[in-house]
Amino acid sequence: MRQPWLPESPPLKGADDFSAATATMPARRAALALALVMLLLAMGRSAQILDAAFGYEGPGSEMLLAVAEGWGSAMEALAIPQALEELASHLRISE
Repeated sequence: MRQPWLPESPPLKGADDFSAATATMPARRAALALALVMLLLAMGRSAQILDAAFGYEGPGSEMLLAVAEGWGSAMEALAIPQALEELASHLRISE
């Protein structure tokens, strides 16, 4: 097993997890990428979000339902569900 932190170890050909040359992503960029992915997931699952909001019976359920209905209406206006159905039919993806 290679142990690059030992002095007698042969040098590695590329960057590794033990050196400052290892490529990393700043936390701000990673958070932005995760937020974008979450937005795309929420856009594609607006109908399921609305179904879940209808089934929720707890504190804030009325507000949650209003937000889910607004989100679903916005996605319908943008024709996101229709575009996803068309994409799924072209890719032969079944739900």
